[in-house]
Amino acid sequence: MIPDEVKRLSKAPLLSMGSLWGMLIYQLQVTWTVNPQYSYGFLVPILCLFMLWRQGDKSVIVPDNSPSLAKKAFTSIAMILGCLSLFPLWVIREANSDWRLLNWAFAFIVIGITFTWLARKNTFLSLKTYIYPTLFFLVSVPWPLAWDAEITLYLQNQATIFATEILWILGYPVEYTGNLIKIIGSGKVVSSVDEACSGIRGLQSSIVIALFLGFYYNFPIWIRLCFCILGVFSAFVINLIRVFALTYIGVTKGSDSIGYWHDPAGYTESIAIFICLFGIAVLLSKILKHNPDDEFKGNFKLFSFPKEKVLPTVVLIWALFILSINYVWYYQKETKLKPTPLIEIIYPEKLNSFESHSISDTVKAQLHYSQAKSATWVDPTTEVLMQGFYCRWKTSEGSPSILAIHRPDQCLGSRGLNLVKKYNNFYVNHLNFRINIEAYTFELHGQQLHVFRCIWPDKTLSKTLPGFPKEGYDLKGRIQAALDGKRNTGNRLIVFAIKKVENFKAAKEIAISQFQQSIQKI
Repeated sequence: MIPDEVKRLSKAPLLSMGSLWGMLIYQLQVTWTVNPQYSYGFLVPILCLFMLWRQGDKSVIVPDNSPSLAKKAFTSIAMILGCLSLFPLWVIREANSDWRLLNWAFAFIVIGITFTWLARKNTFLSLKTYIYPTLFFLVSVPWPLAWDAEITLYLQNQATIFATEILWILGYPVEYTGNLIKIIGSGKVVSSVDEACSGIRGLQSSIVIALFLGFYYNFPIWIRLCFCILGVFSAFVINLIRVFALTYIGVTKGSDSIGYWHDPAGYTESIAIFICLFGIAVLLSKILKHNPDDEFKGNFKLFSFPKEKVLPTVVLIWALFILSINYVWYYQKETKLKPTPLIEIIYPEKLNSFESHSISDTVKAQLHYSQAKSATWVDPTTEVLMQGFYCRWKTSEGSPSILAIHRPDQCLGSRGLNLVKKYNNFYVNHLNFRINIEAYTFELHGQQLHVFRCIWPDKTLSKTLPGFPKEGYDLKGRIQAALDGKRNTGNRLIVFAIKKVENFKAAKEIAISQFQQSIQKI
């Protein structure tokens, strides 16, 4: 049964507002899907709706029956400008769906349009009941990548230092280098504090939980902010304990034992953070006497937008127009592209030397792929050490320029490997296509590493597959990609790294064989 109060809501405003919020959520779900750090984002819209419903039972909405001419003009102009700005943003996002700055711009514009619409026929004082539930949505918007990386690195560093110091106190002679903890003397690595152990997920989850519980228990705003800070501190401390526990296991039982306990420790950390914050919230509610209602009371009053027909209809048509023009713009640019065969990458998993490797969340956050795998093995014929890396982007996942900046000379250079030479591209004939291969040689401690990579697009112009894009990943490059109608139409990145081989010529022959064996048509 649909409540009568829902039936009385004006459908046109809800549809038009729903279309704008739907576009925003559709944009954000790209990151929510591919980045585990922000997977909680799917829950945030539900929490926002619950807040609005719960707030409706206590809110007083006062209609503005005689709005001034200035107010009418201001709200009309603000809504028009906001809606117009969505057009270029949506066209740009199609070629740059991974652009976090675009997420924030989109979120603020949609929130601004929402409040402007509400202000048209309600008093400004009435809008305060919408502020907290609506702004709460911002916790689901991914942080700028530079902030993300910097905070993660700081947390990793602090966790590594803490675990090392406690182990010293307990009588275990260890030292740390970067995020690696080693036994002094033997140099044996007993633990590696990776991005998953940095505590960044727990920190972000604590903010969401603290802000929601602060609302649920009806704490004053300053108490909610203090509670949020306390939640961040609690998450930080709990993660330090988790890292120490895993490191202690590595010292006493061997580093191989950490893998068995890593995920259970992560789940335990999440549960501990929630229990800790919930307990603190209950204690604060007793002290402040801010208890939630005995029953879940609420209504849909806050879902009622100003009852207009013309304006919401125009907004809805405009949203559909944006989606339609965006589709036509990129479709007509891609009409000459033809689909390539659907392929899969097969690694020699039956070899005794084969070992699958996990991929760090940082790499996934940077590349925005939807599927990936990494592995090492020893080639039984040549006895050389092989490493394979593969990742997959579906249509509109990430900017095509992402393949231009994440090059081996940058990624491996940051890990201390020195680039010896970048060779001219060569081609490998396979499945009736000419695969464009990039080749590099690196050196570290006197040992050479030969890297070969290619892209296999879902669509292409000819039987000769394109090389990696050269466009920049900066503001100019992103906008130019949208103007040219170039989006990620679907790509696969295939990389092979070869070690313990005589020279580049021999490595090249092995790489050609690996590409032909591994790329198989489905």
